[in-house]
Amino acid sequence: MLISNGINIDIDCGNGITPLMQYIESGYIYRDSYNHTWGNNSKEIIKLLLKNGADVNHKLENGVTPLLIALQYQNREVVDLLLQYGAEIHEDYVHLILNPFRNTIFEDFGDKADYTFSELTSICNAGYVDLLKGYLENHKVNLFSHSGDGYDYFFCAVQSNNPEIVEYLLPYYGNINSKRYTIIDLDNKPTYGYTLYGVAHHFGCEKVAEVLLTHGADGFTHY
Repeated sequence: MLISNGINIDIDCGNGITPLMQYIESGYIYRDSYNHTWGNNSKEIIKLLLKNGADVNHKLENGVTPLLIALQYQNREVVDLLLQYGAEIHEDYVHLILNPFRNTIFEDFGDKADYTFSELTSICNAGYVDLLKGYLENHKVNLFSHSGDGYDYFFCAVQSNNPEIVEYLLPYYGNINSKRYTIIDLDNKPTYGYTLYGVAHHFGCEKVAEVLLTHGADGFTHY
């Protein structure tokens, strides 16, 4: 009814956030920090907004887009829907605190951020190997690039615990036993010299750890 009466479908809901972004972010029913489900009505509202011309590539000042929100919550159905309506994948990093109990995905915390990520690293972290393949076939990407935290595309892929995406990226990696990564513990103390296998072991990514061993990882976590 409101759409048919000519309301601005991309009306500012506060801080530049559009209704499309709001429904993607708020459409989740949180059970705990690791388990969330999709609200029954939000998907249909998102479809309605897109069908009526909502800006699928709207970007906030901090770099957040509708696609980035959907990728962070790993809702493949919504990701595919946004791509179908022309969402663009970006390599630009954003600096955010992402907490499912607080509406903070829209806030920019700069150097105080818990996370730095892009839409492309989020694709790696979600394990969407088909999207990554499609992008790399048409774009030249430095897969070792990161935004200050040292967590590159390979690190994100290992965290996904998706063997297929790690298998796909390994030919780009070089020495599988190279000591590239630093991991900060809960006491904010860094441990240097983690290998890819070490990253997998640290985060409990057993499937990926097995893949790395079959490709020549020596089993050392860090040096």
